[in-house]
Amino acid sequence: FLSLTQVTMSSEETEQKIEKKLMDDTNKNDNENNDNTKKVNSCSKNNRKRKFEEMDNDKTIESMNELSICNEPPTKKQKKSKNKDKNTKTKKKKRGWSEEEERLYREGLELYGRDWKLLASHVGNNRNAASIRSHSQVYFLKLLSQNKLLPNKVLESGNGYTLGGNPLNKYSSIAIRHFGSADNVPMLDGVVSDQEAAEKNKRPTKIKGNDNKKKQKGKKKRKRKKNDYDEDDDLFTYNNMSTTTTTTTTIKRRTTRKRNKKTTRIGLHESDPYGLRTDIENYLEYTGDKQPFNIIYSRSALLIADIHSHLCRSVEIMGLLGGKYERDTNTLYILKCYPVREEEQHEQTVSADPTNHFEITQEIRNKDNMELIGWYHSHPCFENYPSNTDCFQHYQHKYDDESISPYIGLIISSWSTNDIINGKSHFRFFNCIKEFNDNYIPLQLDINKTIISQNDNKLKLLFKQIENLINRYSQNKYDIFRTDFGEIWDRNTKLNRGQKLLQSIKYHLMIDDNDGLNEQEINQFVERIENLFLEKSEIWWLTNKPQQQPVTDSNSDNCVEKENKNILN
Repeated sequence: FLSLTQVTMSSEETEQKIEKKLMDDTNKNDNENNDNTKKVNSCSKNNRKRKFEEMDNDKTIESMNELSICNEPPTKKQKKSKNKDKNTKTKKKKRGWSEEEERLYREGLELYGRDWKLLASHVGNNRNAASIRSHSQVYFLKLLSQNKLLPNKVLESGNGYTLGGNPLNKYSSIAIRHFGSADNVPMLDGVVSDQEAAEKNKRPTKIKGNDNKKKQKGKKKRKRKKNDYDEDDDLFTYNNMSTTTTTTTTIKRRTTRKRNKKTTRIGLHESDPYGLRTDIENYLEYTGDKQPFNIIYSRSALLIADIHSHLCRSVEIMGLLGGKYERDTNTLYILKCYPVREEEQHEQTVSADPTNHFEITQEIRNKDNMELIGWYHSHPCFENYPSNTDCFQHYQHKYDDESISPYIGLIISSWSTNDIINGKSHFRFFNCIKEFNDNYIPLQLDINKTIISQNDNKLKLLFKQIENLINRYSQNKYDIFRTDFGEIWDRNTKLNRGQKLLQSIKYHLMIDDNDGLNEQEINQFVERIENLFLEKSEIWWLTNKPQQQPVTDSNSDNCVEKENKNILN
């Protein structure tokens, strides 16, 4: 009996001890922070082990009491902390390129060019295509900063200092990030200057702060009620208000979701009309086949288009191309250029006078017995890449079947040419095809530069056409658009605009073959054109007017013999 009483007393004493310890723990935790109380109430594994080690008398009672406490669910903060620990990933440290890897990389560029997968396998050492591309972009920009060309195998897929081979825009974010500013980018072959395109391709800046997130959280989708009035609901109600009673009538209408809506597609010529298509490709690169026809042009014939593009300083001009097409040999001959009178002129657009356009078309077909084979216009302020509007206009005037009647476009860079030393204008011939989404893809045409022989009669007609062109642009209505030939065109070479025009004319008349004009005939012909402008020097020279008088055509033989003559100072 005494042993039983001792057991009961010992069990009661152990229970009292447990309750006292639990009360002491709770009193201590009340003085601590809220975070500590939550940790105690959650009863972590470490606290549970500590309590079991301290109490050795009656384990069954301890386990029951502990389980009653530990059954409380974990708090939200504890759940979030566990999820964060699971989601945290250790970032891998970037490893640099060793000398051996750099040697293999440059060796691979000479072998594989822009084939990144083969280049990665050649370098090895667990280098993948993504690592090779990022390293290549830095290496290409390094070559550009050193004024060096790309490797020959890389040039086969494009001369641009970019991963895709397209020309690098000096206003792009990657160029500015590497060189500091657009002015520091060297203007080599493979680099373009298009600030408008760079602004449009910029990524939108992210707004700092949580204001947008709070607004998004505050907006909750409301459930639609069929009987409530809403403009977008399938039901609407008419409320007839009166002083005493209100009556409502519901009328069903056809839902807007079930209506057949016509989706209108917006092409690039509407959304971005003045964007330059620097992504122009050759026929072989885009279609895999050669261009459908060969092009042969006379340099003296395109001389009209070159002079025409220099007569206006900052607005565009346009004209038509006349020639013939031989279907047997698939050869297109450009024989003559016809300047068209402008209805409106701007820096980025030009529109032709429809009456004059029709008259010239009739002249090409009826009087000269030729075909209308294309058109030309100038880009005086920017490079001669076709814009989205140019592609759209060109496609609208094309013939249905190019195998029977081809139609080409020509863009001339008059004052925006990159050849500052020689001053020659750059010609770019192009064609367009239509995509399924109402966009137009420009394709660059390769030219077979052959010379068509010129006789005296053709030269007289050519000179007469140049004279009529100069007289037209000497009229008063062109005063605000006309070029000042005394203005300095380039500060480095100190060429004025008149000298630049004469050098461009001389370049396009120079030939290497025996067929055509010799050097003496070219000099005489250029001097005759120069005299046409000097006869109206008050119109064409607003600054730095020439002091010498023009030489007449009767003394054309003597003017070749004169030395140390510099008319355009």
